[in-house]
Amino acid sequence: MEQTEENASTKVKLEHKHKCPHCDHATKDKRNLKRHVQTHTGVRPYQCVTCGRGFTRKAHLRIHERTHTGDRPFPCPHCDYAATRKHVLESHLCLHTGERPFMCGECGHRVAYRGDLVKHMRKHTGARPFKCPVCDYAAAQKQGLDRHLAMHEGSRPFACTVCGLRMSCKSNLAKHMRTHTGHKPYQCPYCEHCSAQKDNLVRHLSIHTGARPLVCGECGYGTADRSSLNRHMRIHSGVRPYKCSKCNYAATRKHHLKQHLLTHSSEHQYKCHQCDYSAMFKRNLARHVKIRHVQIAG
Repeated sequence: MEQTEENASTKVKLEHKHKCPHCDHATKDKRNLKRHVQTHTGVRPYQCVTCGRGFTRKAHLRIHERTHTGDRPFPCPHCDYAATRKHVLESHLCLHTGERPFMCGECGHRVAYRGDLVKHMRKHTGARPFKCPVCDYAAAQKQGLDRHLAMHEGSRPFACTVCGLRMSCKSNLAKHMRTHTGHKPYQCPYCEHCSAQKDNLVRHLSIHTGARPLVCGECGYGTADRSSLNRHMRIHSGVRPYKCSKCNYAATRKHHLKQHLLTHSSEHQYKCHQCDYSAMFKRNLARHVKIRHVQIAG
């Protein structure tokens, strides 16, 4: 048995005889080794003639070129969506089937997309691979770093050709453009509802399935709404991103800040129609009417 295992080990070594001079990677195919070495050297011999982006493989260049030509050879059989790559279509089909094949080994949370699982795992590992070159900030997702960098640059390079609104992120501009085109690519498999944004469809699907796919890694709180999860996470982090410009007050929600700002204003926007009373907050006016007018009338 020992001799057999030794022979098997020797066979594996022979099969992977081409070794990378920069790391422990080994392969039996010399062409694969050449492509791998390019990840160390930075050589990208296949250049896109439209935008200049380089690739280590010709096949990757061909796929990239579809972003310029608009070619989407993988159509969805259930809706008008079409993908540039087969695995992207397979992920999209999960929206119709409700399947969530990728499960987190830490908490059991399931997602439809492999990339979403990678992002989710960072909640457990604390990994923030996207580093700011200007300060010590690091983000768990690239979009987070892009938004942060815009704060340093003060720039919004992506402009809407219809209304002129400028964005710091290209992905945000793409979402915004759907408000003009009316394009709603995310279709519910249970009813005729369509959404312009993926997050909106996920939230809508919870009406049918009761699913709460977005889970807090700290306490297990679940929701179908990403913005609700973000707000909830501030309970654990203590982050209060909405700062008052007139005092030291800070809020976890934007509408809380708006309410607070009224305390700095002498204007009471809610007026009682039955007397001279006015209030800064609607709830205060409702309480006044109930106590002063409804009870008196009774």
